[in-house]
Amino acid sequence: MTQSVQLQHPEKILLIRFSAIGDLILISHLIRLIHQQYPNARLDLVVKQGYESIYQAHPALRKIWLFQKGELRLLKNKLKQENYSLILDLQGNLKSRMLSIALRGVPVFRTHMYRFRRFLLVRFGLNVYSEIAPVPLRHLKAASCLRLEDDGKGLDLFLPEEKVPQRQWETLAEANFIAVAPGASRATKRWPVDSFHEVADYFLNKGFGVVLLGGSEDRELCQRIIEKQNHSNRIENLAGSLTLMQTASVLQKAGLLISNDTGLMHVASACQIPQIAIFGPTVEAFGFFPFRAHASILEIKDLSCRPCSFHGTESCPKGHFKCMKDISASDVICEAERLLIKDRA
Repeated sequence: MTQSVQLQHPEKILLIRFSAIGDLILISHLIRLIHQQYPNARLDLVVKQGYESIYQAHPALRKIWLFQKGELRLLKNKLKQENYSLILDLQGNLKSRMLSIALRGVPVFRTHMYRFRRFLLVRFGLNVYSEIAPVPLRHLKAASCLRLEDDGKGLDLFLPEEKVPQRQWETLAEANFIAVAPGASRATKRWPVDSFHEVADYFLNKGFGVVLLGGSEDRELCQRIIEKQNHSNRIENLAGSLTLMQTASVLQKAGLLISNDTGLMHVASACQIPQIAIFGPTVEAFGFFPFRAHASILEIKDLSCRPCSFHGTESCPKGHFKCMKDISASDVICEAERLLIKDRA
């Protein structure tokens, strides 16, 4: 079979995206488009062990390969036996390149990560991006050989039948509740906990329930918000007590998510619920704003020191942290009420 025929009628396509939560959900747009145009093609995905639950219930994927630390060679040998028509490397790092190159003779197409442009913008404040391209559209461009047609829709998330434990939030779900995700991978990507407290307190006083979400690393942070409240019967800390898919199930029932730039922000986009996304050190040019979502973005646009990093840092390089501190609780409350009213209309 020639390469041309392989690309026109691909029988088996391998996608590579190791992690993390948000990045994996962002490839769901591409997976849907490929499956729509090539419903008979086999789609396989390589993910890092621990992230497979995101796609275990996806109807378009036939096989999820697990990338485990120290087992790259073993995975290479397994993939060589599959005779893929083409590879879409959506990770674009050294290990994904090593993996794709090992499958000799298989055409490989990679998402452009714009690392040099990112470097110029962060280090020197020099913006040489020709356009603001969301990451899902960069993935689509990488797969241009397949001549896919964008359907204009957003992200997908297919939830398995995984029951959420009976907890207080299910009582809250009978009324209106909002979800709050105050965590993030780096300190500078976290809006101040006192501001989250003020927002939660406002909505609790308005009669809403509040559910705090995140991973086990966020549980202490969420607990600090609860300790400041006098509404313990209507606020629940579920951070670290649910699986990712259970967390997504809770999100589907929420009236709104308020979060930082983190994986749950993209989960909310896929679940198609209204959300407020708070951005500090990172900017839209990086491509990670909520994609085709019912979202309101809050950021301080006129700060000359933004962006100061790509992934965030553990402390503000300038020492003032204005990119987050200058976003007030009243700003978030105002946008939240607007979204809640709009969603009910």
